[in-house]
Amino acid sequence: MNSYDILQKKFWHRDKSNRRDVTHPVVVCLYKRQAEKLKNLIPTKVTSILDCGCGNGFFQTFLSEAFQINCMGVDFSSKMLRVNPNAGKVAADIAAMPFENKYFDLVTCSMLFHHLSFDKQSAALKEMRRVARKYIFITEPNGNNLANVIFALFHPEERRLLDFDLRYLRQIFKENNLTILNAYVDSLLLPNATPRFMLPILRKLDKTALASLFGFNCNVLCCVQSKQ
Repeated sequence: MNSYDILQKKFWHRDKSNRRDVTHPVVVCLYKRQAEKLKNLIPTKVTSILDCGCGNGFFQTFLSEAFQINCMGVDFSSKMLRVNPNAGKVAADIAAMPFENKYFDLVTCSMLFHHLSFDKQSAALKEMRRVARKYIFITEPNGNNLANVIFALFHPEERRLLDFDLRYLRQIFKENNLTILNAYVDSLLLPNATPRFMLPILRKLDKTALASLFGFNCNVLCCVQSKQ
């Protein structure tokens, strides 16, 4: 285990009880919209979902609501799973998940890859691809966003987000022979940082071109079929 992986392990095994939960207005606004948008982008029916790095259940909760199915979550941090309100959750490493091949129609991963070392990123995507039957969706911080850059400089556990933008995510998928269906930047909201009083203003701005130009998140949806 390299120094970055050790740093991450220490950080995610700290107490997380003081973090926002799934009922916080900023969390609801961001993840409800993101889950509904993802559903509209997927061209075929999805009957099973796995959310990797589900943490305290932000994305997992609203994926279940949007798709009207019980989304399964997996995370290696027992501290995060303890504050996750969803029933379907498993403690496991993303690079070694206890599921059969092609078990889930859709496998998602929200805000996790920048917490992984480069070797772990490759192993994680390989494992996600193994358990995914149809689609993989990844969302990561936008390293081109100035606020994200400043945040990363003051938080060592977030430092690798500086590598991430749409071009980097596209490259990861292409190197693994995955067909990209959609790639976009969106949202001016940060789930754990945006003040509640700013929500009405940012919610309106999220519907404008500003979100696609200066958004905090990079999102890529791909098909798990290999290129012929």
